[in-house]
Amino acid sequence: MRADLAELFGLAADGGLTVVRGGRYPFAQAAAAHAALESRRTTGKVVLVP
Repeated sequence: MRADLAELFGLAADGGLTVVRGGRYPFAQAAAAHAALESRRTTGKVVLVP
C-alpha cells in the first residue's frame, strides 16, 4: 500500500491526475447538491463552498 500511495502522490505532484469537479454549491444550497448527487446529474466531485 505504501508503494501505491507514493505513486499516487507522485502523480498528483507532477500534475498527472485530473480531478473532475461536478459542481460547486454554497453551503446554503447543500440540499440541492445532495439532490443532484442522488439523481446522478453530476459527474466528478461536488464541492460545497462557504
